[in-house]
Amino acid sequence: MAQQQDSTSNNVTTPNPSQPPRTFLTLQLVGVVVTGVVLSLWMISSYRNSPTHFRLSGATMGTQYSITYHYRDRGKDSDNVQISQIDRFKPSALKLRVENLLTEFNRYFSTYIEDSQISIFNRLSSSEPMVVHADFITMIQRAQHWYELSGGAYDPTVSPLIDLWGFGAGGSPRTSPPESTQVQNILKQTGFDKLVVDPVGSALQKTIPELQLNLSSIAKGYAVDKLSELLDQLGIEDYLVEIGGELRARGTNERDVLWSVGIETPTQNSLGSVIKTVQLEQMSIASSGSYRNAFRYQDKNYSHIINPSTGHPVEHQTVAVTVMAQQCVDADGLATALLVMGAQQGQQLATQHDMAAMFVEISADSSPEQPAFHITTTAAWDQLMVAEPSE
Repeated sequence: MAQQQDSTSNNVTTPNPSQPPRTFLTLQLVGVVVTGVVLSLWMISSYRNSPTHFRLSGATMGTQYSITYHYRDRGKDSDNVQISQIDRFKPSALKLRVENLLTEFNRYFSTYIEDSQISIFNRLSSSEPMVVHADFITMIQRAQHWYELSGGAYDPTVSPLIDLWGFGAGGSPRTSPPESTQVQNILKQTGFDKLVVDPVGSALQKTIPELQLNLSSIAKGYAVDKLSELLDQLGIEDYLVEIGGELRARGTNERDVLWSVGIETPTQNSLGSVIKTVQLEQMSIASSGSYRNAFRYQDKNYSHIINPSTGHPVEHQTVAVTVMAQQCVDADGLATALLVMGAQQGQQLATQHDMAAMFVEISADSSPEQPAFHITTTAAWDQLMVAEPSE
C-alpha cells in the first residue's frame, strides 16, 4: 500500500466551555517518516467545566493526543458525586499513566528514536532473527492481515519508494518523477513477503538486508486502542480517545448523547469544512487522504500514495477514504489499503468483507479551486449511519 507513513501534525486545542473542542484526523505516524495523508475529524461536542468532566492532551508520535472523558455513576447525577469517589479519574493521575504508555510505545515503533526496536531492526544487515516486544508482533500480524487481504495494496515496507518520490523524511522534495530504473531498483528492496514472523519466539527476520519497516499507518490506531484499554481497566465508561486524528469512542459525551465527529472536506484549503458528520457508538474511525502532498509535472499530479506493486503514485481519482471499525488499528490500516486500491476496487473488497467505508472521489474535470466530489459508501457504513446525529 502506498506510503505507510503519514505526516501533517495536528493541534488539539485546550477545552473552552463556549466552543466544541476540535480533533483533526490526519493519518500520522509515530515519529516516523511522514507523508501527509490528511483527513480531519472534528469532534462535535460541547465541553463544560465540572468536577466530573475532564480533558487532557499532549504531544506524541510527532503529533498530538487528546482524551475527553467523564465520570458517570450510572443512575445518579454525576455532578453531585463526592470528589473523593473520583480521584482516580483526575487528569493529573491519568496523564502520567497515559504518557508512560506512549513513551514505552515509541521505544518500540518510532523510527525517529535510534535505539527503538524498529530502528534497530531496520539497521540489521543480517538475516538473523531479532526478538521484539509482544506488541510489535501483534502490530505486524495486523499488518500481515491487511497485506494479504488487500492483495499487497497495504505494505509497510515501502518507505524507500516514498523517499525516492520525495515524500518521505529520508528524501528531498521533487519537481519531476524519478527515472524508471531507479524505481525498479528500489522495488527490489521492498515487499512485506520478505519478512519472516515468529509469533512463538516473538521474533522478526529479514530475507533481504535492505528491508525496512515503517508501521506508521497503523501505529496511531494501535496506540489509540491501547489507551482505550487503559481507560476500560480504570472503569471509565464514557470517553473519546484521539491520536493525530485517529479516534475511538465509548459511551456518550457529557450531554449523554453519542460522540459526533465531522469528516473534513478533502481539499487543500478545507480547514473547518466538513463533508460528512457521523456518530460513534462503541466504534473507531480513521481516514486516509492524498490531497495535501503531491507535486505536478507536465500537467499531471503525482501523489504521495504509492502503489507497492508498481512503485509509482496511484493514478485513480480517489482522494480520501474513511473507515469505521471496532478496533482503531484496523480502521487505520484498512483506510490506507483502500485508498491505495481506489474506490472501484476498494469498495469491492470492503463490501465482500462487510467493512464500513466511505470513498471520496474528485471529478477529473473539476477545477482545483472548486473541486466536485463523488461519495460512495458500503452497506456496512450505511447501516451505521441510519441514525443521523442529534446534536
